[in-house]
Amino acid sequence: MVTSCKMHDLVHDLALQVSKSETLNLEAGWAVDGASHIRHLNIISCGDVESTFRAVDARKLRTVFSMVDVLNWSCKFKSLRTLKLRGANITELPDSICKMRHLRYLDVSRTSIRALPESITKLYHLETLRFTDCKSLEKLPKKMRNLVSLRHLHFDDPKLVPVEVRLLTHLQTLPFFVVGQNHMVEELGCLNELRGELQICKLEQVRDREEAEKAKLREKRMNKLVFKWSLEGNSSVNNEDVLEGLQPHPDIRSLTIEGYGGEDFSSWMSTFLLNNMMELRLKDCSKDRQLPTLGCLPRLKILEMSGMPNVKCIGNEFYSSSGSATVLFPALKELTLSSMEGLEEWMVPGGEVVAVFPCLEKLWIRRCGKLKSIPICRLSSLVKFRIDECEELRYLSGEFHGFTSLHFLRIHSCSKLASIPSVQHCTALVELGIWMCQELISILGDFRELKYSLKKLGIGGCKLGALPSGLQCCTSLEELWIEDWRELIHISDLQELSSLRILGIRGCDKLISIDWHGLRQLRSLIELTIIGCRSLSYFPEDDCLGGLTQLKELGVGGYSEELEAFPAGVLNSIQHLNLSGSLMIYGWDKLKSVPHQLQHFTALKELHIYEFKGEGFEEALPEWLANLSSLQSLSIYFCKNLKYLPSSTAIQRLSKLKELAISGCPHLSGNCRKENGSEWPKISHIPTIHIEGARVQV
Repeated sequence: MVTSCKMHDLVHDLALQVSKSETLNLEAGWAVDGASHIRHLNIISCGDVESTFRAVDARKLRTVFSMVDVLNWSCKFKSLRTLKLRGANITELPDSICKMRHLRYLDVSRTSIRALPESITKLYHLETLRFTDCKSLEKLPKKMRNLVSLRHLHFDDPKLVPVEVRLLTHLQTLPFFVVGQNHMVEELGCLNELRGELQICKLEQVRDREEAEKAKLREKRMNKLVFKWSLEGNSSVNNEDVLEGLQPHPDIRSLTIEGYGGEDFSSWMSTFLLNNMMELRLKDCSKDRQLPTLGCLPRLKILEMSGMPNVKCIGNEFYSSSGSATVLFPALKELTLSSMEGLEEWMVPGGEVVAVFPCLEKLWIRRCGKLKSIPICRLSSLVKFRIDECEELRYLSGEFHGFTSLHFLRIHSCSKLASIPSVQHCTALVELGIWMCQELISILGDFRELKYSLKKLGIGGCKLGALPSGLQCCTSLEELWIEDWRELIHISDLQELSSLRILGIRGCDKLISIDWHGLRQLRSLIELTIIGCRSLSYFPEDDCLGGLTQLKELGVGGYSEELEAFPAGVLNSIQHLNLSGSLMIYGWDKLKSVPHQLQHFTALKELHIYEFKGEGFEEALPEWLANLSSLQSLSIYFCKNLKYLPSSTAIQRLSKLKELAISGCPHLSGNCRKENGSEWPKISHIPTIHIEGARVQV
């Protein structure tokens, strides 16, 4: 089935020139003279075009594209073949549409139409009918069977399958078929010309294999099929027999099986009958115990398996039934395993196998809660590798040797993973992220081999005590995030990261010191965050951040409770910065006020004040806040003793302030109530206000 085509520029220009005399694009306000020869009209305005339209002879029109209701203009479209009202502001079609007896194509998609008139069934030459994204449309005319020429029916609501669809024998396109009281699956057997894509729903209503075979899917050259069982229905039905009877044509390209209740898949899935299949998705097959044998399908490119909790092992039967194949999954590019909660073991094939997954580019393993190891050997074509929420995962079996195509590696929420193999030979690696792996204590290997490729590194929620070896040599690194490293004490050797643009250090509770001299050498930094490190107490007296002239966004604070005041080295340096983006500043219990040095940020657009929650903290924000003349957004979070904003005069001077958010500040939030808060008159002019998560002004 052709879904798109390309046209050479010269051919396109020629087509425009040839059709110029018969085609008109009409907009509101245009003056049109002598348009009686127009055959193809495109109304590209939603304004008043009716008066202009009068210059066109509607009786001669063959094509009309319009987003306005042209059917209410008392025009006689006697020769119309194509009518496209997609997105038009209409709620109904007139009964008189039946007079367009030559109409071949009708599209009312994305309209508010509530019903199609019964008279539409008199359009005996209609070949294509589209009504997708019609949220108000609830039913079709009863005599749809009269549309004897209908070939293409496009809709996206399974409830809108026509009654007696079996009588539309020329139908080639039918997106849905719902088995039930109104539709027996054998009706599909009458539609011999059906092709393209079809989703068959409520297959639990099919009794047995004999009934399923009456759909004659084996004889229909479909590109894509979706077999869908619902949770409700007759649970005693023999699901395995039904699936056996639904065997598709050998030319099938894409197959999805969803909600299947059998314990084993059909034999036809593991044979050479599906040699042309390129995509296979198995979803929520909750009773299945064993995966089908798929390794010998020569053209399979995408394989997704999810929601199969009874599958305990991926073994030899998944790869090959005969054991004679030397290359398994020869064309597979994407493999996804998701929500396989019972999966405990993933084996690699034995025997004379030369290669497994030789073309695999994307591998995603997600929510396999009992899986303890993942084999990673011989995946030389892998580009993107993700592992998420595998709580029992202890190790990756094998090495990353030969992974010269790997660009992206992310491991998230694998709480028992203690180490990962060396990635030093992944010389194309661009992004590495390891998050919420609480037992991670080591990343093996030397990162100096990644010095030309690695651009983004993020590691958070682990027990690492030092940056990966050789990281200081990664001169291509642009983004580095270090979050919640529970054993990290010191950060050093940053000065060689000459391309670094974003550096984030958060929540490292044991961090005592940072190589501030090296940090000052990072001249490319535009965003710097060092917050929530509750043991950090060493700061140079004179200057911590001097030289970071490109810095646009900054987050600081939340340091050691032993500090009586904000570190002078931080304050002395930030007042010389020209921040034009955002500033996040975190306090701690001993601080009594927001540092006055912030008032020098006259170009700052966003200010976020967090956790100044000590008993001695001032009750009102300072008047110098008015000096932040470019401020557009102000957020105040978890300052429990704060009661008041600056004076009305100060707030009025913040003429560009468009957004205010207050949360976790019980006194201030109460005083900013719209009803009777004492601070409300100060802020009532601000367009957008959020108080304790609720939007009180828009």
